[in-house]
Amino acid sequence: MKLEGMFKDMEISREIMMNLKQNSRLMEKIGPLDLNVSVLTDGYWPDYRNIPIHIPESLLTVENFFKDYYLSNHSGRKLTWLSSLCQCVIKADFPKVC
Repeated sequence: MKLEGMFKDMEISREIMMNLKQNSRLMEKIGPLDLNVSVLTDGYWPDYRNIPIHIPESLLTVENFFKDYYLSNHSGRKLTWLSSLCQCVIKADFPKVC
């Protein structure tokens, strides 16, 4: 039953992100980030110790935006961010030096 719930969580998370990304007005608020959030049900997944980390203000703004977006569509729920499980990929283009 837990495994079924885990698969359902992943499918719902994909739908949430697809709906968010199809709304250009909302995506303007996120900016150039390629945001991907997985909303997981606490009882289906292993317990993870949340290690507090410092998050830059620009990412906190996006985190709060997603929280507002999610809770406006799913009232009565609570989001807990597990920042220690987050991933970040930074891409940069450097000019060629001759």
